[in-house]
Amino acid sequence: MFASRDTELSSVSIKSSAILEEGGLYSGSRGFTNVTVNAPKGTTLTLRNLKLNKLKTVTDCEVVYDDNTIINYAYTNAPTELYGYGQINRLYCNSDGVYYDARPLYVETARGCAAPSRRSNSNSGSGSGSGSSSTDKKVTLHSISDQYLDIGEKKIVGIDHNGSSLKVTTSNASVAKVTYSNSKSHITMTGVKPGRATIKVTSSRSGYTSRTVSFEIVVKDTSGSKLQLSGISDKKMEEGSVRYISVNTNASRIKLSNSNSNVAQVTADGFQLKVRAIKAGTTTVKVTASPLGLYLQEHHFPSDCL
Repeated sequence: MFASRDTELSSVSIKSSAILEEGGLYSGSRGFTNVTVNAPKGTTLTLRNLKLNKLKTVTDCEVVYDDNTIINYAYTNAPTELYGYGQINRLYCNSDGVYYDARPLYVETARGCAAPSRRSNSNSGSGSGSGSSSTDKKVTLHSISDQYLDIGEKKIVGIDHNGSSLKVTTSNASVAKVTYSNSKSHITMTGVKPGRATIKVTSSRSGYTSRTVSFEIVVKDTSGSKLQLSGISDKKMEEGSVRYISVNTNASRIKLSNSNSNVAQVTADGFQLKVRAIKAGTTTVKVTASPLGLYLQEHHFPSDCL
């Protein structure tokens, strides 16, 4: 089951083996929120790229979650195998037979139950001499293109990362007011006066090495001037692959059109595009930027799925 755009599924009950995945959600959309596994013994639930509020297991099962998944609360009321190196913030263990690969940040065990433990063979097959551990991993944080603002103009830019916390700093708060949201993973910026400010974004996560990217905010008085919209090169992708593309423009907003959504799914979070290749073919994506007071600009780029 795939959740995107404005999808919100507040309560999902799993009755058989399933895969839940999120991608291309609009800012403010929540996707999957609370998931309960109540299925026959041996059921496997796979989680991909989720920011889940609550996971509850009622029956003996396996939960496989990728590095991009964050689970806020996990309640294991039955034997549960937790496979993966994503992040579980709080684990409440109410059953014997609970095992994990990556230790949750907080663990609470009910009276009379065996404490959950790390799977002893979780790293088997990786090579005994590699010396690798979860602390060798780095947070994924994609680059953010420079942003152009008019005085008084407000813009929201999404931050594509798999960390659990963000820190954003500015070199010149007098040029642009900058705030950010951990829960929505975006930056809100407002032009104050002409000038430049360098913004540093740091994404952190327990057990991972933090990562920082920088970009510039340029504030101009562009009344009556021509809008800036940089070209985007053609993209060739394999089926099932995902690519993130930053749109460099001084517009306050952009619009998208996609000639063939059966070939590729294209969504925008602020000024970052997410392209998911679906099947073989070619589609043309049109990016249109047209803020008040500036001339209309459009750019087209084909996306080929191989």
